[in-house]
Amino acid sequence: MTDLAPINLLYFCDGPRVFHVRHNGRHFLIYCRFDDRGDDYVDEYAVYLLPPGVRDDDFAVRPGESARAFHERWVGMAASWLGTIPFDMSRFEGSYWYVDAAFLDEAARLEDRP
Repeated sequence: MTDLAPINLLYFCDGPRVFHVRHNGRHFLIYCRFDDRGDDYVDEYAVYLLPPGVRDDDFAVRPGESARAFHERWVGMAASWLGTIPFDMSRFEGSYWYVDAAFLDEAARLEDRP
């Protein structure tokens, strides 16, 4: 069975579009970009590693803040961009959203390389 990491959902529109994942002691921001030309969301997530010291309660979306503004605020402080994962790597089980943790594990290993 695939390891699943629960997500802290920050923005939802036809699926999770912006969320935070705390996995194996690291914090990740995962964001699905809106394509203005296509007038729809792209079919992949950008994955960012956030710096140490980030707390779960730091992920409050400010009143009236758009997903794009939230993305710009957090990406500006992200430690690094790790890559992309397909949109279908998130899924709903029971009453919670999860993301496949395999990518997060691999990305963390790559980030730890000298």
